[in-house]
Amino acid sequence: MKLKTYLEIVGAGVMLIIAVVVFAGSPKVGNTWKDLPVEVASGSDSPFPTGSFAAAAAKNGKYGWMFGGVVDDFTESPIYNNRMFRIDPAGSKVRFTQVVTAGSSPTERAFPAMAATRSGNQEDVYVFGGGTFPFNIPLANADSFWKYDSSTNTWTDLTATGGPEGRLGATLVAHAGSLYLFGGISFDFDIEFFVLHNDLWRFNIASQTWTLLSDNAGPAPRHVAMGATIDDDKLLIYGGERIDVEFFPEFTIDFPIDTTTWIWDITNGGWTQLADGPARNYGAIGNNGDAVIMFGGDAAGGETCSGSPFAQNPTNDLYTFSLQSGWQLATASFTPAPTKRTAGFSLNNKFYTFGGFDFTCEAGQIWNTQVHQIKFQD
Repeated sequence: MKLKTYLEIVGAGVMLIIAVVVFAGSPKVGNTWKDLPVEVASGSDSPFPTGSFAAAAAKNGKYGWMFGGVVDDFTESPIYNNRMFRIDPAGSKVRFTQVVTAGSSPTERAFPAMAATRSGNQEDVYVFGGGTFPFNIPLANADSFWKYDSSTNTWTDLTATGGPEGRLGATLVAHAGSLYLFGGISFDFDIEFFVLHNDLWRFNIASQTWTLLSDNAGPAPRHVAMGATIDDDKLLIYGGERIDVEFFPEFTIDFPIDTTTWIWDITNGGWTQLADGPARNYGAIGNNGDAVIMFGGDAAGGETCSGSPFAQNPTNDLYTFSLQSGWQLATASFTPAPTKRTAGFSLNNKFYTFGGFDFTCEAGQIWNTQVHQIKFQD
């Protein structure tokens, strides 16, 4: 055998082994999305249309939860809401029941952050931040931190516990008796400009106390980053929007998509940067132990039209992530329509995504009123 031929065969074999190893380490998802019928409980508002809302489910929980959002249609009269829904995905449909409580509750807002916990049969839901954006200025709500107790059907304002200042588009993740909050955006009237954050906080649920874990380190300041726990002791922070400003020769402002992937070591502390992911923003994310699923979101590019102040480019890509294989594009036989400013959650080995909108110059915003489900696979 010629040396060249021998080396080609050996090289091909090595590449095959590498490919098999990478494939074996990749998290898997089912090959079929399900378009689930939506049932709205008697006496409840419809949860749709809406975008820029929050959704979450507790680990080993029974329900998903949905709060807030806005229908803006790129007008100067956006419609905000403070509706809370309990989402029951049992059976072949998804049932939305509006939660109506007595007493105080969070006010209307977009871009809130949400996490849920479960103890016994009780599920608690935490909502942090959110606000409004008249004239494109993000105004954070002063009542920034709330807890919903499903056993008493009441909201409690926890803002007085201190911790991070109010903001929009923060990332909130529940893990092992704590909440982890990262990033967000606010507006500083003293300097008359946006302020992006990259601080990481821990809220101890039992003691009701905040601890600042990291500030001005790790990920660059950003808002609407996606977050999840992975491998039971790591916090994944991915993507989000930064701000690029030019003052000369004329003032311009842009919100580029951040593609960096970061891991916070929950046990030992410290940030580690991993390989970049796809340029996606305003997507839905869910986790299942050692795997993460991300669906949809906005990609770079697109067109500015129909009153939109920025280019819109919704996608319907499905990605998985693990510490072993990084980000991997997944495929399925049926794919939901492109969607941005959506949200979702993982429950009982399944991932659900809903809400948000598609966009075309001809039709403007095309609101998603469907719920889609895909399974994690071991």
